[in-house]
Amino acid sequence: LERGVDLLVATPLRMLELAKRKKLYFGDIRHVVVDEADTMLSQGFEEELKGVLNPIKKGAARAAELHVEYLKLLEKAKEGGEEGLRMLEEVKGKMLGPFTQGDDGVLQVTLVAATMARPVQALVSEYASAPRYIRTVGA
Repeated sequence: LERGVDLLVATPLRMLELAKRKKLYFGDIRHVVVDEADTMLSQGFEEELKGVLNPIKKGAARAAELHVEYLKLLEKAKEGGEEGLRMLEEVKGKMLGPFTQGDDGVLQVTLVAATMARPVQALVSEYASAPRYIRTVGA
């Protein structure tokens, strides 16, 4: 994890433990898949699930804000010609950080559930801005 990963498979409790030990940073996560969301919620893991999803959502929102600011600076830098673009390159890494450069903050949350019980619907409402539902029939 210290060298960075493209994919992490973990339970919410494990992710919270890694974050507590400063081994996992939620702010750079843009894709989340929650398998068995209905089971986790019915077994009382809502707090842990939200404990993971909330900081991920906040990190994505912050990245979106920084992206907008970066685009504004880019326009101003273009007006300044070569010197303006050079100055922008100098501050870009400091402003956005190594993992959020060019990141528009779009967060994709996929909830996999056998049922669409009210707790799952509430989770969808809270973490999805434009939900799409895929229904399957049979096994």
